[in-house]
This record gives sequence, C-alpha cells and structure tokens, in this order.
Amino acid sequence: MGCSLGALGDSRCSRKRCVMGLGSLMRTSIRALLLYGFKGLYAILTMVAGLLVARTFGASGFGVYALTMTTLSLAIPLGSLGSNYALIEWIPKLPPDRMRALASRIVSAVLIASLVVLAPAALVMWLVGDVWLLAWLVLPATLLVCLIGYLQGLERQVVAAALDGLGRPLILCVGLVVAGVLSLDLVPGLAVAMGGSYVLTVAAALYALRKELHLVRPSLAPLADPAHRSGFVVYSLMALFTTVTAQIDRYVLNGFYDTATVGPYAAAQNLMNIVVYATTAAFALLLPRIAAGLAGKTSLGDMVRQCRRFSRVLLILSFVMIAGAVLLGKPVLALFGDGFASAHPALIILLVGLSVSLFFGFPTSVLSMGEHRRVVIWTMGGSAVLMILASLILVPLFGVAGAAVANAICLVASRLSCHIALWRIEGYHVAVIGTRPQGL
Repeated sequence: MGCSLGALGDSRCSRKRCVMGLGSLMRTSIRALLLYGFKGLYAILTMVAGLLVARTFGASGFGVYALTMTTLSLAIPLGSLGSNYALIEWIPKLPPDRMRALASRIVSAVLIASLVVLAPAALVMWLVGDVWLLAWLVLPATLLVCLIGYLQGLERQVVAAALDGLGRPLILCVGLVVAGVLSLDLVPGLAVAMGGSYVLTVAAALYALRKELHLVRPSLAPLADPAHRSGFVVYSLMALFTTVTAQIDRYVLNGFYDTATVGPYAAAQNLMNIVVYATTAAFALLLPRIAAGLAGKTSLGDMVRQCRRFSRVLLILSFVMIAGAVLLGKPVLALFGDGFASAHPALIILLVGLSVSLFFGFPTSVLSMGEHRRVVIWTMGGSAVLMILASLILVPLFGVAGAAVANAICLVASRLSCHIALWRIEGYHVAVIGTRPQGL
C-alpha cells in the first residue's frame, strides 16, 4: 500500500511538472507571437504613415519627412548615448536598488546629451528642407529610445514592443489624418503628428516605469564611470554607423537633386524595410539559441547549423519578395502618388542587395554577442565610409538608381566583411552554404 501511495504521488508530481512545463511553453510561444506581431504591425503602420504623408504633402513633402526621419535616426544614437542597448545588457546583472539608481542617472544623462545634439540637428534640418523647427523632436525621440531599452532590460519586451511597435506609429497615423483634415502645412502637420506620437509614447513609457525610476539631479556622471563609458561609446557608434550605411544616400540625393527626388526613393526604401523587419523579427527568435551556443550551454555545432537553416529560409523568402516587387512593385509605389512609380528599379536593386547579403547569414549578430563588438564597429565604420563614397560617385551619374546600387553594395560589403571576420576569428561561419567546421 505504501508503494502504491508513493507511486501515485510520483505520478501526480509528474503530471504537475508536465502541466507547468506546457504552461511555460505556451507563455513563451504567446510572447514570441506577440513580439513578432508588433514588429509586423510596426511595418504596416509605418507604411500607412508614409502613404498619408505622400498623399497629403506630395513627393517633395514626403522627401522632407524622410530626411527628417534620417536626421532623427542620426541624432538618436548620439543623444541617447546608446543607452537602449547598454541598459538591456547591464540591468539584468544588477540588484533592484542599484538597477533603479543607474537607470535614473542614465535617463538624466540622456536628457542633457539630447539638448547638446539639438543644435546640430536643427542645422541639418534647416539645410535639407528648412524644417529646423522640427529639431525639438530629438528630445522625446532620444528619451523614448532610452526608456524602451530600460523596459527591455527589465524583460518587459511585450510592453516595449506594444509602445514602440504599435502605440507610436498608430498615434502618428492618427496625427497625420488630423493634419490632413485641418489642411495644415508641412511643418505644422509633421509637428502635430510626429510630436504627438513621441510625446504620448514617452508619457506611456514613463507611466509603465513609474516604480522603476526616481528623480535625480541631471548630470553626465554615468559617462565618467570607466565601467560604463566604453559601453556607451560602442553602442552609440554601432547605431550611428548603421544609420549612415542605410540612409545617408538620402542626403546625397537631396544635395545633387531635390526633396522631390528623395521622396520616391525613400518610398522604395520603406517597402524594402518591410522585408527587413520581417527578417530581423524572425531572426530575433534565434538569438537565445545563439547566446546559449556561445555561452557553451548548448553545442556550438548545433548553433551554427540552426543559423544556416534559418538563413536559408529567409533567403528563400527574399526571393519571393523580389518576384513580388517585379510584378507588383510599380502599382504599390504608385499608391504613394504621382512620380513614385519611377523608383521601381531602385526597389528591385535594394531587394537584390538584401537577398545577396542574406546569403552570408547574420555574422554581425554572432560577433556582437561573442564579445567581438570592436570588430563589428570597425566593419560598420568602414561600410559607412564606403556608403558615403559610393553615393557621391554613383548618385550624380545614375540618380535614384545610383543611390540604390550604393546602398546594396554597402549592405553586401558589410555582411561579407563580418562573415570573413567571424571565419578568421572563430573558425566557423553562418553562411547559407558551407562545409561543417572541423571540431563542431
């Protein structure tokens, strides 16, 4: 009887563990689905916002909007000090009291840094489209990036994705509709829509973090800490070089032509970014496995094989997207308005460049997670310089198509450089095709 009762107890415990395991798996799956869904919604809503801007303000207005977004993308890494990535890395390693103190000091430092960046951002906006009054957007934009990083560091990724992936672009779309209904001019219209989207999302993020932040005297003290200073520099440069490589060609196009030329090209980039969001969101599901493989918790050989299989799937997806762009790219671009369909060749070139780069997998992520960030910085810095030079050469010769070729070349060169660096440093790579590395 005792044995029977013991067996019955063991059976109940086993069933309980099974139920708990299934519950944990379901929660993880729902969380991954939500994160991927918010990424998809962000891509769709960004596309809708672009259509609203183009339809309301025309090709030239859309060009100004695109250049404004590029200026913000360049200012944010400098104003936010790369704090979003730093907080993701540092927060999980600290006890709650130190975590709140460090995060509060970092937020105060970001406020000061964003004020410093405000003047050069206003100058750039004045030069590219005489929209210097929109430079104030640097303040809420940099603060939002910092707060989103804090939420992610606290493992509240779903809240962060809901705010930045759904809330902000949705408010932007509503603001653009209001601007159209009120017949506002370009600068007031963008100020209402973009300003409202950033300010309201910052308010929501602050409310979500009301128990994890406290008021401190603004200072740049976190930058003086040697333990944190290098992290700020590394993450700021990585984000800055990424933006330069992806979008600096818009400035070059505006310099040699005008904002009406930038508009159709930016629309083609926005369509390509939908594919980019899909690939990066899908690849994010593989990041925990990469981290486990690099930490020795799982087989490194299994990690490499999983990366390669995943890259093959994304490469096939990119082929489908290229076929779709060839068949439907022109009518989709025409939805933006008159003259936008002229960027159809540029869209195909951009997607071909993305497809070729996917052949090499995601070596940049593996190097970054494997403590080789300085190698990544040098590689991305070289790609940024190459992008500037290629744009200055090709844009005057071929216009929008030249900008797309420069963008594609630099994207492939960046991925290829990281592929070679990973092979030379670690002895393996994550490209789509390759022999199994010895010893893995």
